[in-house]
Amino acid sequence: MVKEGSPLLSASDTATRSSRMDDQNGSREIVDEGFEYVAEQTGLAFFESLMTDEPQAGETEEMRWLREVRLRHKHMNWFQRPSLAILCSLVMLVCLGETLCITPMIGLTMKKVCEGIAMHHGESGKSADDVQCDPQEVQSVMSVISSFTMILTGLACTFTSGTWGEFSDRAGRVRIFGYMALVRVIGNSLHFWALLPSTPYHKWLIILAGSVSSLSGGMLALLANANSYISDIVEADHRALSMSIMMSAVYATMGLGPMLGSVLVKNFGGGDRLPIYLSIAIGLLAAILCFTSVREPRHEEALKLSQATFVERRDSISSIRSDTTRISARLATYGRYHLLRLLDVFSSVKTLWLNPTADGSVVPRYTVLMLVALDIFFLSMTAAAMPALVLFATYQYGWRSVELGYFISISGLGRAAVLLVISPCLLHVLRRFYKPLNHSIDRIDVTCIKISLVLLTCSVAAVLVGKEHEAALFTCAVLQALSAFCSPTIQSAIIKYCSKKFTGRCFGAMALIRSSVMLIVPPILLRIYGTTVSFKPELFLYIPLTCGICAIILSNFLHIIDDATAVPK
Repeated sequence: MVKEGSPLLSASDTATRSSRMDDQNGSREIVDEGFEYVAEQTGLAFFESLMTDEPQAGETEEMRWLREVRLRHKHMNWFQRPSLAILCSLVMLVCLGETLCITPMIGLTMKKVCEGIAMHHGESGKSADDVQCDPQEVQSVMSVISSFTMILTGLACTFTSGTWGEFSDRAGRVRIFGYMALVRVIGNSLHFWALLPSTPYHKWLIILAGSVSSLSGGMLALLANANSYISDIVEADHRALSMSIMMSAVYATMGLGPMLGSVLVKNFGGGDRLPIYLSIAIGLLAAILCFTSVREPRHEEALKLSQATFVERRDSISSIRSDTTRISARLATYGRYHLLRLLDVFSSVKTLWLNPTADGSVVPRYTVLMLVALDIFFLSMTAAAMPALVLFATYQYGWRSVELGYFISISGLGRAAVLLVISPCLLHVLRRFYKPLNHSIDRIDVTCIKISLVLLTCSVAAVLVGKEHEAALFTCAVLQALSAFCSPTIQSAIIKYCSKKFTGRCFGAMALIRSSVMLIVPPILLRIYGTTVSFKPELFLYIPLTCGICAIILSNFLHIIDDATAVPK
């Protein structure tokens, strides 16, 4: 046998094989380092703190609050101290209570709609299980109910998410988690009551009852409060990783919830009702823990300062009201005040309209606008298309709670795995080849965005090509899970251009835009689906496909700025 160092091998062959071995070893080292990096950084963020207990020179008030809160809870047991582990457990409880009842509610709603159609046709004597309805007619009514529910939910989330955020500054993060869980329990209970066989069928009763939970601010408000909790317990340079861990916990729960609901429906008695009962019980447990056991991470001085600011603003608002006894003047002042408050909700969007640079360049402004457009395209292909896609699955493949639960679980668990493992490894590898930039989008960001957009577009195309086979939807779920790092990459890239004094307003502006997209796009897709379900049910998917193609084209125009002074702050 000839060895690599044998004189029978030519110098070029030896060099080639040596180069190949070096490449293989180098690739293996990069992968191994990536996994070691993920494990090490996750452990530090989850369990440890590198912050000293002693005051430091030039310490900011925020760091002092963080250190004092940590010292106050230092001698408590780990399950009593405010920590990322406690936050993830709490958020997972709230999300589990919400996701357990998603697919059972769809099944109960379809039965209730079928019951209503039977009553309309004069077949009121039969039970919901015995009624036979036209699937196309049921799908049309379901699309109307889903459309109006999405509109009301979007409006409620848009106008309450900011209020919850301000309230958490004054009342504390944990108490807000408790209020949110309680509102969701009330909303789910009312929704379940509206779908009971003993409750008379009325379309608008189902729509209104299904919208009550959105008064909690929805998932955006929950995540915003979780990010605020993280900012109260974690140093600034560890917050990004901590938020990624929290998001992976959320996605994992969003995957486990429907799967657990499917198992309960399939293997236990009670049908679609058992997961809803469990959902309400878990929501009550989360609320009770928040009001009794979980410690507040926010410093008392911060709470008092926020309350004083709120009282000062409230008194200032009260002072502009007219003292006149004329009713018309009072109404005019009252109306003007609330109009300004309404318009103020959208004022944060102005922070995304960057000023020109010193030499008059508007490249940073257009780059941010393109990133915002990419985020809109991403949302239109994923979360905004999901309600119509779920109805498509119930019609095209006859899916019910069990199959829908598995589909949503694959998507959620896949996203959790990607955010927790694959995404950090990919970033670690890309940093070996590209230089990261703190002031502008860099090649690492562009590469991640392009990869995820291609995967997203392929996921929609897979459903259109294989629409006759159920495997196409599971392929779609896997491909969309692999693209989970798209939105965090886009949002972190946008923040690079924003002034560090207004990062909160920038995040708020992006949340507002995303809420508006969720308010507009899902009802449009549902309306298209409801209109075309009888002859071409997959027609609505061409809109997300078009969004994907446009996003891929647009991503090629992202401009990288190497000079930090060329970006306005």
